[in-house]
Amino acid sequence: MVPDASHDMSTLTAALEVLQSGDFHARWDAAKALAGFGEQAIAPLAQLLQSPDSDVELQWVAARALGDFQHPDALMALATSLCTTEDDEISEIAAETLGSMGAAAIPILEDYLQSHQTTLPAIQALAHIRDAKTIPLLLQAAQQERAEIRAAAMEALSAFHRPQVVPALIQGLSDLSPQVRQIAVMGLGYRPQEPLDWMTLVQPLLHDDSLQVSQQTALTLGRLGLTQPLLNHLKTDCSVALKRTVIQALGRVGNRQALQHLRQAFQLAAASESWDLARGVIDEIATLQTQQPLATQMLLEILEQPQPMMILNAIATALGQLRQPEAMEALIQLLAQPDLGVRLHAIAALKQLQNCNVHQHLQTLANNPEVTAELTTGVTLALQEW
Repeated sequence: MVPDASHDMSTLTAALEVLQSGDFHARWDAAKALAGFGEQAIAPLAQLLQSPDSDVELQWVAARALGDFQHPDALMALATSLCTTEDDEISEIAAETLGSMGAAAIPILEDYLQSHQTTLPAIQALAHIRDAKTIPLLLQAAQQERAEIRAAAMEALSAFHRPQVVPALIQGLSDLSPQVRQIAVMGLGYRPQEPLDWMTLVQPLLHDDSLQVSQQTALTLGRLGLTQPLLNHLKTDCSVALKRTVIQALGRVGNRQALQHLRQAFQLAAASESWDLARGVIDEIATLQTQQPLATQMLLEILEQPQPMMILNAIATALGQLRQPEAMEALIQLLAQPDLGVRLHAIAALKQLQNCNVHQHLQTLANNPEVTAELTTGVTLALQEW
């Protein structure tokens, strides 16, 4: 980087003074101007970044400014600050800045890690780079004694779809750290094309002592399309929180088999009167936009049995989201319910139906003397709310 001729030392000094005493916007403008001074601006910026007398805002701006210099001295200043600062905010910005400098930062970090192998910020900086050249260093870090370093390395490795990463993720499934296990099982979930024995590798973690690990395992099984172990787990005495996640995972699968398993999940929840879980199942069914006709039919069948008001409200909302005309008659019948909330949910759903003249049908019912008094009251309310 060649200094601009118009930038003399007095101007550099003035810009550095603004950096030290100005407000944030003045500091930011001065930092951007420093790029025109070339290499001679690196040393004073590094000094401001590493000085204990510099406030956090000044260090933050100095770190950002150093990121504009693709120069070994700038890289070294950031790497040194990364591994010496005790301020998490400065450590984070130094890591992000090094990461933004790309592959040029890798040799500096590699050298630094040879003498600072347990330095978490350096691993975080490698994670920001997102370059396959960092994989060997990250694989080494995944074997470190400190769990937080293994976790940071595992998370970074999860972003790479390279064969050499898979064994590390598999090893992470049995790590002593719950955080590492959670990251590993999540990372494997984005590799459905791998020829692995998923049931043997992943399913056991549904029973993990850590709720976060078991929840992530449920989501991973859903991402892999393995719905049967999810349904089976709903039949166990696992926590309600995990059951909610299992139901969510089934909903994310989105295919016909998952829909059938959601129906069974509803039956399980209803049998134990776990109505919050049952409502969660209905909510997931409503999201299956690729299965709208079958999902609608399934909800209509559930409506054929007496249901608590909470479930009636959820079904009405779900039928509105699915927007199938076949739901019109059932929703109109909900208008006869004595609960005002159910009626209002049904009205809102009727307004969302496609390809049917609901308003005209309601007007016809309002003038039909054979309609029950309860339904007439609901129809009148619907016409008033239309």
